[in-house]
Amino acid sequence: MKKFFPVGKLDTKFLAELIKKYYRKDRKLIVHPKIGEDAAVIKKEDKCLVLTTDPITLAEGKIGLYSVIINANDIAAMGGRPKYFLTTNLLPEGKTTKDNVENLFRDISSICKKLDILWIGGHIEITSGLKKPIVVGEML
Repeated sequence: MKKFFPVGKLDTKFLAELIKKYYRKDRKLIVHPKIGEDAAVIKKEDKCLVLTTDPITLAEGKIGLYSVIINANDIAAMGGRPKYFLTTNLLPEGKTTKDNVENLFRDISSICKKLDILWIGGHIEITSGLKKPIVVGEML
């Protein structure tokens, strides 16, 4: 019988094995994948580029706001300044209205403006099989 993972983050020991086995190293990669590291830092000439990505899966009402705040925090925690933001917005079939989508866009746009972050695009779709929306943010 197969053993399934519980809801939540992967077991850290198993994740560490996967990171060691599948990620490649690069001399320009200053902060590389490891347990507890939510961002990467890449050396680019005389500057560094800080990148992160995080999904918001446990919220509904202000999911857009949370996606910006959580990703911006990951960048700031690495000493970077959140500047650009992309989103992948997966919305549940049979539950998504024009008002839901408008509120999502309004929330993302307003918090980005407040934090001087440029929302530069991404992807949006109505997805079958979802019980609630999922927003995956990518911050640079």
